[in-house]
Amino acid sequence: IIIIVGGISLSFFGKRIVSLINDIFKKIPILRTIYSAIGQMTQSFTSTGKDKKSVVLVEYPKKGSWAVGFATKENKTEMSQKTNQKLINMNKIKFILLSILIVGCAGTETKNSEPNMEYGGWSGVSSDSSKESMMTRELMDAYIANQFDDAAYMMAEDGAFYFNSAQVSKEEWVAAGALHHSLFDDISNSKIQPAIVTTATYDNGAVWSQAWFWWTATGKTTGTEIQIPVHHAFKFENEKIVEVYHFFDPTLLDAEVAASTE
Repeated sequence: IIIIVGGISLSFFGKRIVSLINDIFKKIPILRTIYSAIGQMTQSFTSTGKDKKSVVLVEYPKKGSWAVGFATKENKTEMSQKTNQKLINMNKIKFILLSILIVGCAGTETKNSEPNMEYGGWSGVSSDSSKESMMTRELMDAYIANQFDDAAYMMAEDGAFYFNSAQVSKEEWVAAGALHHSLFDDISNSKIQPAIVTTATYDNGAVWSQAWFWWTATGKTTGTEIQIPVHHAFKFENEKIVEVYHFFDPTLLDAEVAASTE
């Protein structure tokens, strides 16, 4: 069949048919660019003329991406003399096609393996399912269940623990959980919406677990239900919490404490 088709294509009528097909392809948008480029590539590979060509790589269409071209001859024009570089001429093969066929295999830019520390290295990656995120959820659940002592193993003995700007010891932090339960019923971190917990591992090596939620409870003395937005930030080192910040407005908490002491 191949021999028959080849023989027909060499005949007068066969050439007319091939020419007609070429004309049709060259009129179709997008396809004509690819078809024309393939034709030029075929001519470049099958040419037997004296104008010999060599294959070259050109950085195109962006830095780190490469396309193939065919050098036809050395460029010795004024441009070459002014740049003091060896320049070459290339035939008009469509780089768009070549980028699709070849550059796609290795066209992504190589990322710098060294982190950018210009602003302290506070870029990184976050995960809501990392070990630190799971430990943070475990600590929050222990607090809600009035079993905050069970989470004490996570806390470094010499850690820096803060409620807003007030620093407390590890023992005082653990005791705060029991104190809250002595003052309030129905304590929850998820009554209004589920708590958001995620951990960021930064380029500078720091690991911080963050939590955002609405703290809700009902005062045992006043019977008032209160709602307070809270932000927790826990710094982890070797699976221990070494630094803690609790950010919240204490006004409603303080009011319940004052009422309980009257």
